[in-house]
Amino acid sequence: SIRYAMTLMFAAMLHHYLGDVKGVATRAQEINVLAYTHGYAYHQVSGPLFAGWALVQEGQPHVGIAQMQAALAARRASEHRLFFPYELALLGEAHLSAGQPAAGLAVVAEALAVTAMTGECVWQAELRRLRAELLLAQGAAAEEVAACCWEALELARAQDARSLELRAATS
Repeated sequence: SIRYAMTLMFAAMLHHYLGDVKGVATRAQEINVLAYTHGYAYHQVSGPLFAGWALVQEGQPHVGIAQMQAALAARRASEHRLFFPYELALLGEAHLSAGQPAAGLAVVAEALAVTAMTGECVWQAELRRLRAELLLAQGAAAEEVAACCWEALELARAQDARSLELRAATS
């Protein structure tokens, strides 16, 4: 059912936050089976996106990023924007893991623009934390990186988002 597909997506998100690559890959496979069996178009993007992220973390950055970009192109074409900033953050993180900070920063900028357009503010702190990590990887000035981290921390605190606050604080 569609509820089960959403549950699997949230489980994949949890595995992602825990850094559990195998868990993300397993949930992605389950999402794919359910999405294609029942024709759930939204999840036909989610499954490959999570699977691509897992591939990047498993040492296949070119394959994983290409898969993620294809999934996000399908999402853009569908005009569904729920969780889109989070999905873009996954790609930004994949670029960071692949040593491509400039590409990651472009994706984070897009995600922040989507957030401003849609009002979906849930991921703002995480996007700013990720921006700080990408800037650091690119060799930006310490002050600029620290400002992004502080902004992420303040946003997480304002939203009472303890897990995002912890992620920002540890960055």
